[in-house]
Amino acid sequence: MYIQTRIMTIMPHAHRGSVSFFVVVGVIVATLIIPTTALASIPLDENGKVTLFGDVRLRIEADDREKQNAVTNNRERWRYRARFGVAFKVNDNWSGKLRLATGNGMNSPHNTFSTADSPPSGSNLGFDQAYIAFTGVKNLTVIGGKTSFNFWQQTEVFWDNDINPDALALVYKTGPLTLNAAYVVVIDGGWSDDLTAFTYQGVYNGGSGNMKYTLAVGGASLDAPTDMDATDDGLVDGLHADNHWIISGQLRTGPWRLGIDYLQSNADTEDTAYVAQIRFKVNKVLGLRAYYYYVETYATPGDGVFTQDNFGSNEPSADNLKGPRLQLDYNLGPNSSMDVRYYNAKLITKGVDTQDDRSRMQINFNVKF
Repeated sequence: MYIQTRIMTIMPHAHRGSVSFFVVVGVIVATLIIPTTALASIPLDENGKVTLFGDVRLRIEADDREKQNAVTNNRERWRYRARFGVAFKVNDNWSGKLRLATGNGMNSPHNTFSTADSPPSGSNLGFDQAYIAFTGVKNLTVIGGKTSFNFWQQTEVFWDNDINPDALALVYKTGPLTLNAAYVVVIDGGWSDDLTAFTYQGVYNGGSGNMKYTLAVGGASLDAPTDMDATDDGLVDGLHADNHWIISGQLRTGPWRLGIDYLQSNADTEDTAYVAQIRFKVNKVLGLRAYYYYVETYATPGDGVFTQDNFGSNEPSADNLKGPRLQLDYNLGPNSSMDVRYYNAKLITKGVDTQDDRSRMQINFNVKF
């Protein structure tokens, strides 16, 4: 499995430079909080079978972390993400998508502002999606290539949405029921065994009128050959858990949305995770969210390698944590939005020299066409 060390750090204590940082942020927020118009996707042919689309995000972060020995670290950074793509429909049965994206690594599409980097931080550009889809069979879609994760999610605790797997995927939809399945090649082993995963899920959408709900049950099974070297190529040499299950439920009524995710793995220990959330839409412009995460070390696929990475951890992946995420959403206008997020995490299982307290304040500005 991939081992990607994510040293995620979080909202700083007051220190030199903090005042000027938040003054700049305040000016930007005050300037952009007025709704504006935005472009829609751009058709390239008269029949609308080929369209351009894209989006850009500006992210501003303040991070802080504190170890149990009272040593603290903090940072402030400006980041951006840019994605640009082409969607095309060849005929009634075949279509596809190509998308280029910035990024550094499997689940990090954001580049940090740093003009004098060598090479420049924005030089890492590649396809994060490149797939074709077949819809010639009633109710069935077959997808092959580098595609989005075809799994209904209300959070990214099971799988980070920035990770687009190389996969063969099936989606079968009939009435309120959707069945998802995918065969994912995690790492091609060449002349040796591949590292693969199989994901599956059933989703049911029900309710009527002012009250609707979604129920989903799924899982992932990973095949991690034990002869893979964990030192040379960043792979996991044997996983603590190779089977994972998730049950999710969401209730939507009026301006409210309530949700719960519960995860379990076949690890011998530290095998459980859950996320509870409550969301409230104040009006067409403003929304509020609150989440609580509890994620043990081996509860998510790949021992945490594929889970979200907005919470930080001193572990090899973003797991072994508990804490809240608070968020304010603001609609700036058509195809443009901003949100303010606060993450605060503590370790569940502590080591001798671990980062116990970690917090992050984050502001995102998003525009798309």
